[in-house]
Amino acid sequence: MNIKVEKNKELINELIAKQLPIDHISKQIGVARDTFRKYYPHYKGSQGYSKDKVIKLYGPIIEKTIKCKRCGKDFLIKGREKSKATLNKKFCSVTCAHARDDYWAKNRKRYKTIAKTAHELKCCICGFNKIIDIHHYDGNHDNNRPNNLIPICPNHHRMIHSRFKEEIQHIVDNYYKSFNGAIT
Repeated sequence: MNIKVEKNKELINELIAKQLPIDHISKQIGVARDTFRKYYPHYKGSQGYSKDKVIKLYGPIIEKTIKCKRCGKDFLIKGREKSKATLNKKFCSVTCAHARDDYWAKNRKRYKTIAKTAHELKCCICGFNKIIDIHHYDGNHDNNRPNNLIPICPNHHRMIHSRFKEEIQHIVDNYYKSFNGAIT
C-alpha cells in the first residue's frame, strides 16, 4: 500500500464522508488521482456542486433584457443571477463586442466585418448591393470606427479616388452626416 495513503486513512475517510471530489482529496494527501483511485475504487467522488449549493453560490436562473452597449438593441440574457458570465454580458453578439474602440485599433483588417454590423450593405450613392467596397471617409485606414466606414459600390469607390470625386462627394458627405446623426 502507498505510504501517504496509509498515513492519511483517517483524513481520507473524513474527506470521503464530506463527498469531496477525488481531485481535491488526492491533492490533500499528496498523491496522484490514479493512485487514490487504485486504493479507493468504490469512491466516485462528488461530480461537482449540488443543485442547492449552485443556487446558493450563483443564485437562481434569471432572464433579463439589457441594452447592447454598442448598437443599442435590447437583447435577452439567461443565466445565473450572480455568475460572472451573466453579470459581465454587455453586448448582444460577438460582432458588437469586437466592434469596441480597443478592438478597432488591434484588428485593422476587420473593417469589413465592422461595417457589416453598422451599415446596410448597399452603395450609399446608387443603392447597388451585389458587390460592396468599404470607403474610409477620412482616408485613414487605421480608423475603423463605424462612422468612418462608408459602404459604396466599386464604380463609385473608383470615382471617389479619381478626378470625378466632386460629382459624388456631396452625396457621401450627406450619408456620413446622417449616419453620425443617427449614432448620437
